[in-house]
Amino acid sequence: QMAYEPQGGSGYDYSYAGGRGSYGDLGGPIITTQVTIPKDLAGSIIGKGGQRIKQIRHESGASIKIDEPLEGSEDRIITITGTQDQIQNAQYLLQNRSV
Repeated sequence: QMAYEPQGGSGYDYSYAGGRGSYGDLGGPIITTQVTIPKDLAGSIIGKGGQRIKQIRHESGASIKIDEPLEGSEDRIITITGTQDQIQNAQYLLQNRSV
């Protein structure tokens, strides 16, 4: 039994999403976007033992998959799936962690 109680008024109000059918918990359809990164940045995004990418997945709520680089390619493709908000959050976290 999971009741959602906002803490001190700063909580997120999910009630607006009520009655919208098969949409995600945060409202809005689930979408997928792809981002291409130079393969030498992939290590800094994934982090030691995958810790950084796990943290970004956890914080954003999005599903993030990093493809292996294509043969002869200098780029890797990151596939992000979630609501628009989750994807924007994931992209923000990815960009800010790769510097």
